[in-house]
Amino acid sequence: MDLKMGNGARVVAVTIGDVTLYLLDGATIALDACYFVPYIIKNIIFISCLILNDYKVIFENNSCSIIKNNKIITRETLHNDLFMLDTALYIMNIRMSKKNQIGKIIKTL
Repeated sequence: MDLKMGNGARVVAVTIGDVTLYLLDGATIALDACYFVPYIIKNIIFISCLILNDYKVIFENNSCSIIKNNKIITRETLHNDLFMLDTALYIMNIRMSKKNQIGKIIKTL
């Protein structure tokens, strides 16, 4: 999949995988079928990806709440026009070939 950046450049998603985000407060966000684009410096989570993974997202009073099973996972406020998650680490299980081999990318933030 090609993604078009704000400056018009195109970057390619090299694979698809499942991601677990570990927030600084100990909460986690698990997302299935995420695109891995190694050239993007900041990770982006699409609201549709959260919704498809059974999360509820509420925007109000310059804040964004991510909720699952009626529990608030995180509430973030705007910083430079973006909602930023405080993550300590993410782990991505990637599909490396048609044989369903699984690889793992671990990144500390």
